[in-house]
Amino acid sequence: QLSSPLLPNQNYRITGWLHQALRSDLAHPGTYELLLAMSPPTPQTAVVLGRFAPTTVPQWEPRSLLFTAPPDSTSRLWLVFRPVPTGTVPSTYPGLDALNLEPCSAEICNGQDDDCDGSVDEGNPGGGTMCSTGLPGVCAIGTTQCLSGAIVCRQNTQPSAESCNNLDD
Repeated sequence: QLSSPLLPNQNYRITGWLHQALRSDLAHPGTYELLLAMSPPTPQTAVVLGRFAPTTVPQWEPRSLLFTAPPDSTSRLWLVFRPVPTGTVPSTYPGLDALNLEPCSAEICNGQDDDCDGSVDEGNPGGGTMCSTGLPGVCAIGTTQCLSGAIVCRQNTQPSAESCNNLDD
């Protein structure tokens, strides 16, 4: 059960690890569907949010799933993981571990995909403002840029041969 409801129409990412395990008494190969259900959680009170990519080898594999919470999500407090047969190996079932649920947010310069669109730091978040490079003369003025998860000051003017113009070229 969720400790607090998901916000309606908010984008979320859930990450975890799946493992293709062998067990002859179960026939649920492959993956899980993620459902959000009312209390008590039943198939009739649940909506499907998505499906993890299936496991492919008998070892732990990272998986993530992006979804948008339904408009009535505040009345649905149960996350349900339903095994889904994929037809790969009839005597396997997916193990599931280390789940993390987080809301997507506006992109910031941190080397992460904050807005859950599959890209990191796109749009130069935190960049585009005037800054001081610490260099002398015409090289002193720069513009901030998001580079490798950090805001840096990139100089606007490169050094050039000195000329008679009252500037330190």
